[in-house]
Amino acid sequence: MAYSNDYKRTISGRAVSLMCNARRRCKAKGIELNITQAWVEKHLIRGTCEITGLHFCFEPRDQNTTRRWDAPSLDRINKDLPYTEDNTRVILWAVNCALAEYGTKTMLPILKAMVKGIESAQKIAATSVSTGTHQQGDTGQEHGAIPTAGTREDYYDLDHYQRTVRGEDADYSAKKSGGDSVGYGSKEVGTSSQPESIQDNGVSYGKIVSYEELCRHIFDKP
Repeated sequence: MAYSNDYKRTISGRAVSLMCNARRRCKAKGIELNITQAWVEKHLIRGTCEITGLHFCFEPRDQNTTRRWDAPSLDRINKDLPYTEDNTRVILWAVNCALAEYGTKTMLPILKAMVKGIESAQKIAATSVSTGTHQQGDTGQEHGAIPTAGTREDYYDLDHYQRTVRGEDADYSAKKSGGDSVGYGSKEVGTSSQPESIQDNGVSYGKIVSYEELCRHIFDKP
């Protein structure tokens, strides 16, 4: 007998549906059904799962599930015994499925471990958020961090000269040269962002007007 979804949303309608399903299972398995609709309704009125204490939902299932996880269901505590008031409880469908498949002895340590693991993960996540801690990636750009670069054996390269022209390597170059001018080794470059001239071992190349020209003077000198 089919029942409408509106009827199944009521206590009596859901009790009738549970009893019909249980009666069909008993017939298929050859076991007895020794509970009444009134007994089922009394447990549904309470509204919560006898194991978890979570509330039942009487809404119909969605299209992607066979039954709602929080729907009420009849569970035989001892699977070798029939449905009796002492051997039957009304619990969540999801809990019933787990216990019916593996039994309490198997599921109990698993569920305890799940609860412990999930709670620990939530505490760690909450601590990380409250303290603002984070792990930096390779670049660290998101948090303003500077990535660690490999050791550059030759600071006298194009990149170094480019930054020198822009005035970005003035402090570092001054330390390397140990003098008032900026440079490395025997090469000296003025501290201004646009150097007037550059000398290499006493040979002057005149005014440098661009980075490209500077490179040509350094690497393509006669």
